[in-house]
Amino acid sequence: MISVKGTMRKQAAVAIGVVAAIVALVAVWQYLAELRLPLPEGDDQGSRLAFAARWLLLPAVALLAGIVVVAIQRFFVADAIDGARVSQSRLLEITLRYNLNTLCHFILITRDLPAPAQ
Repeated sequence: MISVKGTMRKQAAVAIGVVAAIVALVAVWQYLAELRLPLPEGDDQGSRLAFAARWLLLPAVALLAGIVVVAIQRFFVADAIDGARVSQSRLLEITLRYNLNTLCHFILITRDLPAPAQ
């Protein structure tokens, strides 16, 4: 049976997180126009593509981090060392899902990257 007190504590923590996120979003939104964000070096298509391609490093690093975690888990978890998709390790299962999601988004971003540079 689920404790009402425990549930209320979790709900309070979530509510605090939501309020903090809203405050942070409003603060960033308010000062967004004043931020000195980097711009492409030129106005031609090549420089815009190069500018956008540099930002692909962020999702690539995130994907690489997930792959490293899976490699470490496969080395140390006995039932995962053979490359099985199903494992007793909850961390391995979550990281495999994370990698698949990140890879799908990376492919979509890479596929659609040239469109805004036109």
